[in-house]
Amino acid sequence: MRPGPSPHGTPNHPTGEARLVAAPRRGEACAELRGLRYLVASATPVPPAPGGLRDALDEAVEGALALRGALPPVLEADGDATRSVHDQVFRARALGAAGLAVAVPGLAGLADRNGLLGGEDGAVLAAWLGATRELPLVMLVCEDDRRVRVPLPTALGDVCARPVAEEDSSARSSVRLVTRGDEVEAAIALPAAADRTPVAPIAAPKSDGKPTDEVAGEAAARADRPRRRLPASVEVEAARAPRDARPPRDRRAMPRDPLAGEIEASVLGLPELAPIDPIDPPDAPDPVAEAAPAASPVVREVVRKAEWRTLAAELDAAQGPKPVRTIERLFATRYMPLLGATLRGDSEGGVRRVVDEWRHGFEHSYSDGFAALRASGKRPAMVLDAPEIASRIGRLNGARSIKLALIDAMRFDVAERMNAHLETRLAGQALCVDRCLLWAALPTTTPVQAALIARGPAGLKDAPPSNQGEPDVMRARAVSTLRRERLGPREVMKLDLVEARMAQAGGAYDDRIEAIGEELAAILARFAETLPQRTLLYVFGDHGFRLAPSHDGRGTAAATQGGASPEEVLVPAYAWLVGGVH
Repeated sequence: MRPGPSPHGTPNHPTGEARLVAAPRRGEACAELRGLRYLVASATPVPPAPGGLRDALDEAVEGALALRGALPPVLEADGDATRSVHDQVFRARALGAAGLAVAVPGLAGLADRNGLLGGEDGAVLAAWLGATRELPLVMLVCEDDRRVRVPLPTALGDVCARPVAEEDSSARSSVRLVTRGDEVEAAIALPAAADRTPVAPIAAPKSDGKPTDEVAGEAAARADRPRRRLPASVEVEAARAPRDARPPRDRRAMPRDPLAGEIEASVLGLPELAPIDPIDPPDAPDPVAEAAPAASPVVREVVRKAEWRTLAAELDAAQGPKPVRTIERLFATRYMPLLGATLRGDSEGGVRRVVDEWRHGFEHSYSDGFAALRASGKRPAMVLDAPEIASRIGRLNGARSIKLALIDAMRFDVAERMNAHLETRLAGQALCVDRCLLWAALPTTTPVQAALIARGPAGLKDAPPSNQGEPDVMRARAVSTLRRERLGPREVMKLDLVEARMAQAGGAYDDRIEAIGEELAAILARFAETLPQRTLLYVFGDHGFRLAPSHDGRGTAAATQGGASPEEVLVPAYAWLVGGVH
């Protein structure tokens, strides 16, 4: 969307538009805007009673905001209509939405015999239409109300964009594709400024003995009056840089993998499987870190919970068939941060429900589709492929030798903490040249993954080992020692630290995960220092684990494993090149 001027001195935001939509296509237009990340508020198409247009619009918008867990309004319910619109659009954007879209109820029953929408209803509609000039606000007006006039008088057909129901190509050009790097996203294509009909101030009918032009002047003054700014502690979203303005991450693209072909549609509901690609780090591991530093603890808590609700809404909206890369991105940037929030006790019931539903859906789909995956051979990159993936990365980076480090039960959140500490410990000595997610076979236990690594892809067609339970882990100093094991023709350095630490109940989630990640990094850093130059150290997990709060709520219980949950199936892998720093 093109940037629009801001009369209040705040950063420019994309402008919106008013659009005429045929009644049968109203639902389709709303779905289109939801796909463009708009928060859509759909009022009932039935015309309200005269003087009830504002109540109908406010009820629809506030209801949509409340369902997403938005901040409460800062204005009185009967306050200035223009300022109220600004506040509602601001709260929609604070949720992470691209803007606000409102489906307007029928207007024909509110107009007089001449088609003029006057009085309070006309003033409210003009305030909303005027806001589209400076805010990311889309108004969907019924095509049947084209000839309804606002008190300028101006026909709605002259203010609104062309109806979506028309069959010409220009009417359907409201959606275009925008290419950023290697990604394509949709955006609303607005008409040029010269093609837009400006919305003039309202000239309301005579009231209380005042002439029409005097009332019009008062309405214009109200429309031009600066909007009251929110307190600095609440106006967090306005201070943030938009996501599109953030500098791009340094992506070291992983080469095309011959192992990554196609997967049966029954596996996670995915029709096609994209080639292996590295995952992006989570966008917002700690939402509070983005809040204003001077914010009070109460406001920080409100912002924190609003951020969790936003992530939950995005995860909940990701329904239907998705490419594997999308599933992995949702797992890393939405599911795992929300899972951590539930283990900390930061999230609310709605967030926990979304996490549980996404987990159950993943478990059901992967369990049902794993048999087809084994039979067809069409699958994502799996733990059993780690040796071959490491060899390919080593060749591409000029490595002279390769070392495989298998960390038993290394879950994604533990691995992310570990890798962050490794970057500090190995600065100037080694470089992380690649990272990706690997899928564990079912059941997600160490004997199954070890047997598949030993046999390679051919082992998928065989029945899993009879002993599917986890082997006993040696205690004391042995858990922090990298042991050399032979898995078929391959030599692997295996570490049982995570398995041993998580086998019993422990402290709070953050303290426990952070301590294990730092301990892992210390062990791996010491091992990397002993390796020759140009050695590729490939660190990967064999499976993850499930973790729940303890009964007293003060810590976390012992971990469980062997299931098909996302945190047990999807495990990370990191490629470190020793001496690869120039």
